[in-house]
Amino acid sequence: MPGDEKQPQSALLRGLRCVKPLIDLILEKPLVSITVKDICARADINRSTFYPAFQDVTDILRTTEDEIIEHMREHAPTHERSSATGGRSRDSLSTFWSRSGTIRVS
Repeated sequence: MPGDEKQPQSALLRGLRCVKPLIDLILEKPLVSITVKDICARADINRSTFYPAFQDVTDILRTTEDEIIEHMREHAPTHERSSATGGRSRDSLSTFWSRSGTIRVS
């Protein structure tokens, strides 16, 4: 159906509009100090636009991290693809975020 095609695209666009403002804000202040209101103001969107795409600030990071891992899987040589590799990639990114002090990974 035509309406079904629009929904994923609009969710994707909402997500893309939030990632860059979050990155800019992380460069200015600690992640724990960044609010949804900050991101929405920087992205020039309402919170009612934010919440259908993300649960909270760290959800943007988790979602972006998942997309990066999926992109890496799609473009990795076939012989290197395995579920274990995906887990190690996620663990590596989680370790990076933990060590950088920007977020606490649970």
